[in-house]
Amino acid sequence: MARLLTVVNERKKLRSEYRYHLEKEFIAECKAKEAEELMERNELAKERGEKVIMTAEQSRQYIVARQEKQKEKINFIRDELIEKFEDSKSENSASVVAPLLDETDITFVAQSQVKLSQKDILRMHVKNYGNLHLKQRR
Repeated sequence: MARLLTVVNERKKLRSEYRYHLEKEFIAECKAKEAEELMERNELAKERGEKVIMTAEQSRQYIVARQEKQKEKINFIRDELIEKFEDSKSENSASVVAPLLDETDITFVAQSQVKLSQKDILRMHVKNYGNLHLKQRR
């Protein structure tokens, strides 16, 4: 009886794995069809002059480009602030501008001058910000 049950269970396992494989293939085919239809609709909308829906890859590229632009802006402001503070120190003037600031403080000031969303700030300072609860994100 035990041997029969083993054979039956092995067959059930193979059958379920095969079904899973077929489902994955079917889902991949459906996604490919949907992607083609979306591209066709986007081309028609472009021809008509309507607004085009961004694909997942295009939206990913847009987000990455926006993050890079923000980083460049922060670095530019940071470099300007560092130059100002170094110039004020080198002039040997009586009034030194913020003599106790270091690079981390200057970076923080540069970040505060650029308008960042809460999500962007979390991305910069927290490694796995997506795993935070809503209370932790505040």
